[in-house]
Amino acid sequence: MVKIVHQAPKEIVILECVRHKSEQLIEFAATAVRMGSPTVLMWAEGVLFTHTPLDPTSTENLLDQYINEGRIFWAAVRYALMREFKPVVKSGTTEVPVLDVSSDPSLRDVAIWLKTRLTDGL
Repeated sequence: MVKIVHQAPKEIVILECVRHKSEQLIEFAATAVRMGSPTVLMWAEGVLFTHTPLDPTSTENLLDQYINEGRIFWAAVRYALMREFKPVVKSGTTEVPVLDVSSDPSLRDVAIWLKTRLTDGL
């Protein structure tokens, strides 16, 4: 039998963090959808967000940090307050799916961290 090992990330490094009003974030995502980009927003802990990961295989250094140190790099996170979960949000006639990622410990932790930035007024 194959041995399965799960190794959760130890650290997520966010290089750019942009706070939006929820309508702005939804419009940003809807624009991406209209341009043909597969786009999904995520929600947890009252925060709507999307992120742009850096490919860990793009450089030897990133790959080493990913595998050996459990460090993930995100180029950017865009986020907004959205108290209640909705499976779909709309901008005009464009619908953007929203995933409830509350059951994912890492993404829930990101949402909690982002929420502190919302309440601190940053």
